[in-house]
Amino acid sequence: MEKKKSERDLIGVAYHKRGLLQALKKQYSPAVKSFMAALEEFKVSPDGNNLRIADAFFNIGLCKNAASDAEKAIPCFERALSILSDSIGENNAQYTETMKHMAFSYQKMGNHEKAAQLGKRALDQAKSREWKESVELLKFVSDMHGASNRHEDAARFLRECLRLERKHLGDDSLEVATTLAQLGTLYKSVMVDYQRALICFEECMRIRKTILEDRGLVVADTYLALGEIHECLRTYAKAVFCFDKACFSLMDDLEKNSDKIARAMVGKADALCAQGDFRQAIDFYTKAISIQGSTAKSEQVAHILLCKGFALSKLGQVQPAMQAYESSISMLNNTVGMNHDSTATAFLYIAKFHLENKSFDMALEYAEKSMTIRRNSAEKSWAVEIGDCHACMGEVYFAEEDLEEAKNCFEKALKSHIPARGETDMSVARSLFFLGRIYEADRNFESALECFSLSLAGHRMHIDRDSDKMGDLLFHLGVVNKKLGESEGASHCLRECLRIRNLSDSTENIDAADALYQLGDALEANPNATTEDIEESTQCFVEAIKMYSALLGDNHLTSANCFAKLGGIFLEASNLEKAQQCFSRSIAIFDATLPPGIAEDEIKSMGLEEEYGALGEALFRWSAVLDRLGRDQDALEMYVRCEEVYSLLSGKDDTRVATVLYNMASLYGRDHRYEEAMSSYKEALRIRAKQYGMDHEDVAEVLFGMGVVLDKLRKYAEAITCYEDC
Repeated sequence: MEKKKSERDLIGVAYHKRGLLQALKKQYSPAVKSFMAALEEFKVSPDGNNLRIADAFFNIGLCKNAASDAEKAIPCFERALSILSDSIGENNAQYTETMKHMAFSYQKMGNHEKAAQLGKRALDQAKSREWKESVELLKFVSDMHGASNRHEDAARFLRECLRLERKHLGDDSLEVATTLAQLGTLYKSVMVDYQRALICFEECMRIRKTILEDRGLVVADTYLALGEIHECLRTYAKAVFCFDKACFSLMDDLEKNSDKIARAMVGKADALCAQGDFRQAIDFYTKAISIQGSTAKSEQVAHILLCKGFALSKLGQVQPAMQAYESSISMLNNTVGMNHDSTATAFLYIAKFHLENKSFDMALEYAEKSMTIRRNSAEKSWAVEIGDCHACMGEVYFAEEDLEEAKNCFEKALKSHIPARGETDMSVARSLFFLGRIYEADRNFESALECFSLSLAGHRMHIDRDSDKMGDLLFHLGVVNKKLGESEGASHCLRECLRIRNLSDSTENIDAADALYQLGDALEANPNATTEDIEESTQCFVEAIKMYSALLGDNHLTSANCFAKLGGIFLEASNLEKAQQCFSRSIAIFDATLPPGIAEDEIKSMGLEEEYGALGEALFRWSAVLDRLGRDQDALEMYVRCEEVYSLLSGKDDTRVATVLYNMASLYGRDHRYEEAMSSYKEALRIRAKQYGMDHEDVAEVLFGMGVVLDKLRKYAEAITCYEDC
């Protein structure tokens, strides 16, 4: 009997060896049959052969994994683990190896959480034995956490892997460099932490250059990663340097490395575009196309053509840019078809090209084409890319002054972009900027302020502090702060905006003039303004008038506003002659510029409410100057005009009309024109009582003035009534 069992055992070993040979040849089905035959023989062997049974189950599991049948592999590994636990316990290399491969099975099935749990159990057992095995398991568990979107945990396990490798191999081993590259890639491509990615890849580069010098694929890969990181950090000169070095490292085998050389050239061209060097960028896009063209990578070439088209459009070369875009579309049509996501990307490029060239109908058409492809795709959800289409369409509608449609598009874009990209992404910042502009136009200044403030955070992260876009954002942020009475915040934003706009080389810097006017207005409106603030405000208005006059002629509406603001400053300083001169000039410009005999509905349809409001304020304040100069009749004439303007703007029940009438009544009374004074007081009283009620202090002010006039008319009983009522 013992001899028979021994023979069966030997037969089992033979089957097992045959299975191993078949597995090495990747003949997995025959191998599984051999291992199963071995199991049948081992089952009648003495208890000492339980390890062989466990080994057979383990190898069957390996074959099932290799044959992409992970679901059937798992029961085999479980049987092996159970036998090992009962036979020799769990703290041994064989148990750890089996658990590790069962973790691989769960990985293949997409159950990354379970794979990570098993990997950590295997890691805990391996720590006390072999550090290399621990390193392998640390990287596996890191990958599983990454696949489960637990990126901080993934980075933590890679850092532990680095610690072990440095402890056993030293700081300058290629293994350490490889792990640094893996950690850097995680920071760069997944966690979007470019500073930490930069630290990892710079250390990786130091090690690789020390050992491999400046040649080879891994050195080139490191330079490529560093170039892409520097692009994201906006250190474009360093990006160009890294992409150049990547090309140099790959030149030994141009044909074999053509894809990566082209990628480096495209990266360099992108960095040059970001620096505004579009001509040199076009040269490198052309070289990349030549290299990729030789390897017939049509989809990649199509993408490079899109980038080249963008650079050409920035140089104003509209026809060559359009030709590049059309070539890209043709190439995509011949390779991936017109319903591919790459084609959708190309359509969006073209939409933005038409937007920039103010071909708004074409821009909408291509944005909608791009969106339709994304929506009809069954491959994956394209919510973020559809958000890009909404943002582009929003800019089109904004340019066409269809603010309701624009608002709808930007809100949809934000709904897609914020969860995926975060609140400080540049696409989010740009949509928030336009939303702020829409709220500003609707006079919803609180919402506008919130949008502009959030947008500023994104702009600061992604664009140069001296860029035109930053200047525009600060301008509108300053204006909205001013509208909300936040004069100090407005002044800070507008000073910085003016600094940026003064950097422009343009000889027609109208934007700087606008910033001067708004800064002067913010400083003058500050209730806590110092003497220095008023002097700065005066200088702003004077400089703005000079610039407007030089660029737009003497009769520009903003010049009229500047003169009116200067008049107000001189009035506050009791410099009545200068105030009179400024208001006179302001009114003359308004009269020469605004259409005469206009109706109330025309003012609104033409969007001239602010201009007529400014005219009314200038007339009111000029009347006050004339009043103080003793020019009563001239003052009354200006008040009459002022009343007409305010009535036209807001109707005869507007409180500003009441204020004008009150001042007119005071003038009439001073000139002993008591009947006219009473008529004006009564109308002022009617308006204020209607707007405020009889218990308001402004109503009391009118009643007191009426009492004084009635006293002069010797109507004492009526005068007493007015005095008592006030």
